[in-house]
Amino acid sequence: MRQMQFNLDLNDDTLFGPACAELAEALVAVNMLELRNTPDLPCCLGCGEVRYTLPVVCDSGPRTAATTPRPRRTAPVGFRTARRKRPAAVAAPPLPDAVDSCQALLDVRGIYKHKRGTCFDLACERAARLRLAGKEATVVIEQRTYGGKPLPGQFHAVVRTEEGIQDPAAELQQHPGQCSGQACNCTGGHP
Repeated sequence: MRQMQFNLDLNDDTLFGPACAELAEALVAVNMLELRNTPDLPCCLGCGEVRYTLPVVCDSGPRTAATTPRPRRTAPVGFRTARRKRPAAVAAPPLPDAVDSCQALLDVRGIYKHKRGTCFDLACERAARLRLAGKEATVVIEQRTYGGKPLPGQFHAVVRTEEGIQDPAAELQQHPGQCSGQACNCTGGHP
């Protein structure tokens, strides 16, 4: 299985984007090597029948005391008065099992084998193809916003080129099975 797992344990969104951008550069380099050395891969995401998927949380196996998140402290609820009994401590709600920030990444061979990819996987594939075609392309990690305000912990990967921004995840959602524009080198078109 062509899959890598990573865990960026950063509590600050201003650090997360740049750290992911560095990781993207490494994956783009891997993808460029694989695209050069694997001529039987489809010519683009559309030809490969690839679909956009949400990030897949790594299968880290059973949780142990070392991997289980630290419990939150309990705190009394209400005010203390001389006449009333002290209220019982109320524990914060338990953290969900999916708090693990570990994500599975796919390289180009993994993307085409599984016919899926996250915005990060797809942006790294697109940037690699564009660079191999002699075009400048950089994976950009954008923080999602709502109403002009950043959404904590929510990011999206796109590709910046000289012509503008390309979003392969959005392309696949809007036009599944179609050529990927500048990144596609096929001449026969699509069915």
